[in-house]
Amino acid sequence: MDWVPKDKQMDMRQPDAGLLDWIKENPAEAVAVGAITPYAAKELSAAAARPLQKAISARSSIKIDKFYSKGANKAQLAMHHFLKNEQDEINKIVKKWYPDLKNLKYADKKRELSGIAKQFGVTITPDPALNRAKGSFGELTAVLERKDLIAKGISPEERGWQARKLRGLDLDIRSEHQWQVLNKVVHDDIKSLSRADKIKINKAGLTAPIKTNMKNVFGGKNFGSGKLNDHSRAIVVHGKQMQSPNTAVSISKVINSGDAYRMHRAVSKDHLNQMAEYVMKYADLDNPDKIARLESIRKHAQQKFFSMAATPMQYASLHWEVGNADKSIQQFMQRFRYNEKTGIGRINISPSRKPLPLIGGFNANIRYQKVKTKPRYRLINNKGFASGQKTPDMFGEWEKYYPNKIKKSYLYTDRLDLLKGSGWTQKLPHLSIMTKEDVSRVTNREKMITSLKEKNWRKAATSAAKLAGKLPGLAGRFFAFRFARI
Repeated sequence: MDWVPKDKQMDMRQPDAGLLDWIKENPAEAVAVGAITPYAAKELSAAAARPLQKAISARSSIKIDKFYSKGANKAQLAMHHFLKNEQDEINKIVKKWYPDLKNLKYADKKRELSGIAKQFGVTITPDPALNRAKGSFGELTAVLERKDLIAKGISPEERGWQARKLRGLDLDIRSEHQWQVLNKVVHDDIKSLSRADKIKINKAGLTAPIKTNMKNVFGGKNFGSGKLNDHSRAIVVHGKQMQSPNTAVSISKVINSGDAYRMHRAVSKDHLNQMAEYVMKYADLDNPDKIARLESIRKHAQQKFFSMAATPMQYASLHWEVGNADKSIQQFMQRFRYNEKTGIGRINISPSRKPLPLIGGFNANIRYQKVKTKPRYRLINNKGFASGQKTPDMFGEWEKYYPNKIKKSYLYTDRLDLLKGSGWTQKLPHLSIMTKEDVSRVTNREKMITSLKEKNWRKAATSAAKLAGKLPGLAGRFFAFRFARI
């Protein structure tokens, strides 16, 4: 391009060859040569909107109050939050903690509170030279509420609503820190992060973001192989913009053990996941008759759903958002897939429970496969106490069987896209991810009976001790189930 004047040249080293910058600097020439295509126009709009969205996001807290409440108008709440959150937080802080500032103008209130925030480690307006993610007044609110509880002598290790609130505030503050750093990533790319930013997000429970592609996230070398940890079919869940395996994304892995536990619990308790696992264990999946196989899947899915529906809420997995039985079973039948050739089942869900402020409505792709197990034994045709017999017949007829165990591979992904539909403006999409593999266990009762049958007294004693230790809890749960109002 030496024949083109330097001020009209495009930088071919850039991913888009500098096309967008060239169009902005040379609009007349761009129109003349037809460079402004619908795609380029969209990219120009995204580039223009990006600084504004970044600024609004940086001012907003990660937590949208009442977003997951019953009957919440989520679109209205989200829009109000992104437009008014900073103002709402400032007014709340002034009213509750600094009433002497209430007569100041809004700009003066903000300036005074920004200075106060520094005393609590919240930097609302960081020094540009330090290139650090800025804090928000939502974070300051959480810090002040936390301080009040600590002053009362409340400890997060205690029980009670105040201790639970304190733990929730700690979680909110960590989520704020994750949000502040990732807001820079999606709008400015990873290279914009300072070392302090990377340390901040690491302490907040996520690894420092790295750049990769969608193929690596959804299976890596197993992508498209059909193996248990191949999650390639789930790549479509984050929209058309990210369907290509080569789409560049930023990722952070969940490393906080408490966060990992909350996310996995939200999925393991979800009704669709439990229905899928029950179907994998007990449905007639090997039936060559496709119609009969589908009928068996539906039958066992219904059994599991009604079993959960009949269980008291404190133990059940039916969240209040779960619809009626017909709707839920139909939803399951649409989402669950089983490959009779590989013996692998899969389902894609967004758990009803929202365990974390940042990672709220995340996506879970779960794959299931039956595992070959060692034989176990169970007593059949045992009549218990026969007439005149002082002990039950523990030496009746034994049946050899193979317990149903399922190996599971989980992939949890959450895109940072709080304002729905705004993801197209992001320079680099970001996914928070977590993977987990699990195998359903054989119960202590099964282990004990097998050990007795095989006369392995040491193993039998170990299993019996573990089983005995759970009896008080099991008894309490029995009475809860027996007398609960269902």
